[in-house]
Amino acid sequence: LRNAPQGGAEVELLFPRAPELRTALPELEEELPERPETPPLRVLVVEDEAAVRTLVIGLLRHLGHEATSVTSAAEARDSFRSGAFDLLLTDVVLAAGDGGARLAEELREQDPALAVLLMSGYADGMVGDSEFALASFPLLVKPFGTRALEAAIAALLSRQGRA
Repeated sequence: LRNAPQGGAEVELLFPRAPELRTALPELEEELPERPETPPLRVLVVEDEAAVRTLVIGLLRHLGHEATSVTSAAEARDSFRSGAFDLLLTDVVLAAGDGGARLAEELREQDPALAVLLMSGYADGMVGDSEFALASFPLLVKPFGTRALEAAIAALLSRQGRA
């Protein structure tokens, strides 16, 4: 620790090297489960909360997918008309009373091959949509990370015979 009047302070910390850490890392890598192989997808994300939307877009891009985001069901309908998407990832509860599962049913009618994954921060996922609509699509509970999103997409594609 060095300090001088009117000159501030300087702190220097020295740590010993940890060679045992290098030997532990390969063992850790061996314990990680194998990551599922999924093709790059064009994903339409419908999420009205900006922070969640930004996080989900980042996760999807990290996984190699092309992601387009909108904040409402109306914007989703417009984007869907003007672009081709492989996957709809939508929040169950959207602003303006729109329901993500109802939106998914509507867009699936227009494109039966559209993969749909719902996401919700509510444990039961029932707010804003009918029980039937919610039962029709897989639900990813928020908060989730990269591995959970990746696994959910892989499982969905596998069920559709697209993985």
